[in-house]
Amino acid sequence: MNDLSGTVLDNHYKFMSIIGSGATSTVYLAQDLNIGAVWAVKVIDKHNRIQKEDFERQKAEAMLLSELSHPVFPRVLPTIYDKEDALYIVMDFVSGITLTERMKQPASITEIVEWLKQICDGIEYLHSKGYVYADLKPENIIISENKVKIIDVGACVKKDDVLSLRTGNKLFSPPEYKNGSPVPAGDYTDNYGIGMIGLFMVEIQQYEDIPEDLITILNKCSDDDYQKRYKNTKEILEQLRKFERRNDQNAGYRIRIGIFLICALLCVASFITGLIAYYNCSITYKQDYEAYINQAIKYEQSGDTEDAVEAYLNAIVKNPDNPDVYWKVFELLQPKTSDNVDEKNRLLLDAFRERTEVDKLSDTLRVDLAELCIEQESPVYIDYASKLLKGLKGKREKIIREMIEGKGNNEQIIDELNQMIETTTDGHEKISNLYLLTCVLSQQNEWKEDQIKKIEKEIEGLENSVKENDIKVLQIYKIIALGLSQDLSNAEQRAEAVQWWEKLSAWQTGFSKEDFVCEGNLFVAIGDYDRALDCFLNAISKDQTDIVSYFYAIDTALKGNKNDVAIQLWGSVQSLKNEQAGKLSANVMNQLNAIETQMKMSGVL
Repeated sequence: MNDLSGTVLDNHYKFMSIIGSGATSTVYLAQDLNIGAVWAVKVIDKHNRIQKEDFERQKAEAMLLSELSHPVFPRVLPTIYDKEDALYIVMDFVSGITLTERMKQPASITEIVEWLKQICDGIEYLHSKGYVYADLKPENIIISENKVKIIDVGACVKKDDVLSLRTGNKLFSPPEYKNGSPVPAGDYTDNYGIGMIGLFMVEIQQYEDIPEDLITILNKCSDDDYQKRYKNTKEILEQLRKFERRNDQNAGYRIRIGIFLICALLCVASFITGLIAYYNCSITYKQDYEAYINQAIKYEQSGDTEDAVEAYLNAIVKNPDNPDVYWKVFELLQPKTSDNVDEKNRLLLDAFRERTEVDKLSDTLRVDLAELCIEQESPVYIDYASKLLKGLKGKREKIIREMIEGKGNNEQIIDELNQMIETTTDGHEKISNLYLLTCVLSQQNEWKEDQIKKIEKEIEGLENSVKENDIKVLQIYKIIALGLSQDLSNAEQRAEAVQWWEKLSAWQTGFSKEDFVCEGNLFVAIGDYDRALDCFLNAISKDQTDIVSYFYAIDTALKGNKNDVAIQLWGSVQSLKNEQAGKLSANVMNQLNAIETQMKMSGVL
């Protein structure tokens, strides 16, 4: 098949350059002409004597990936172009290096455990969809900026399918399949690969002192007898988290909310002071509880929220039956500003998930925590929400349970939420129900004008003192703005999306880099290059080391005839290129070269 560089697919994707090729397919770097985003397009040539079985396998892989929604797996757009000459698959542009290559560089135990956790999280998600990856090995794992991507899902099978020995790296293939044994595929199949990958990493690094409890976890994963392995991948993830808490005082025991070593030392100092005060006394649990409560109050009064939370959590250990203390922790950890709301909610959930028992929480608190799990993509939080809601009855509880489990009739849920919104007189309860309604609309990716108008009208009807102090209003606006920005081919929807982004302007400090990029692509699509450029510059301000954000900004500056801005940004790109020499992937280098060509064609360089 001829080189497609310079041609356009479906008036939408312009092929820029070849970034990879194989016997039956070629992968191109391509630019979305509507929004300026960069994608990879896999082109499978039908005239290249491709075996029907291989063709169907690659098509099935694309279809499977298009159904998945997890950060570990590359996205594939649901529109797959099956044309007469070839199959065209538009997918995420994945940069980075394979785990095999990454292991040629030094890596800490902390990094290895973090990668294993991400692998477990992704594989657990795949298992929840009824699939087994069945071919886990270092070559299929990409590391980019400490984030894991699992590629090549073509070997995936459905649970309970019978497997045969895989070709390729037999070191990571489960032994039960080596003799043609009819053992069906299950969680244990992938658990073996996870264990072997972990052992591969710790052995190749040749640490002087490998933690025995980590080796115990990995050995159980990769036991030759599949019946002796962990029953599911979720168990491995929990064991790795426990390992972190045992071996990293700051990251685990201090609930990972940014508490530095000095805070730990202060706690130790306070504890020692307490011991001195009571050294002639018998320290009972009651005295310990009161001491922690007094300590927490002092921290809270001095504005030290992090140590106050820690002291309250220690008090809970001494007396887990006081509901007021749980609410105190919840209130202190609730986001007070719009910065990093999702991350703050995740830390709040982790504090309760790791440090408290569900049956000690009040029903109301359990429901509020379960609601926070809705926007967390990880199956860990889905499982936690199920535990929180177990045994609870009521309309709201039922709706959240159905949303978490993906069950129930969406139209019926929407009707029930609308009824609850109309009947409640409590402002914060109304906002909470509006938030749930927005999440349902987001899950089904259906943004009907009447529903959006209803949400808008209900929020506008609230007292300012209520809506300005409830962070869920920001989340509602953001979910709608992001949802409406997904289909940029619809002019009416684009206009509606712009209005919702404008509503968010008052909370602009709460935007992430990805939010700014999404908003910028929207303005590119409507031809408002000035506002698009502002968005991409804001994205750069969030992470000045992310060279791809500069590519968006330069492309937009050129489209808006702001050549002086493009030149200035290009200077920053050159500096980053020098600073990150040897670290930039081939894909990023291809994008950089494409931007340079674009600037030359525009007469800027």
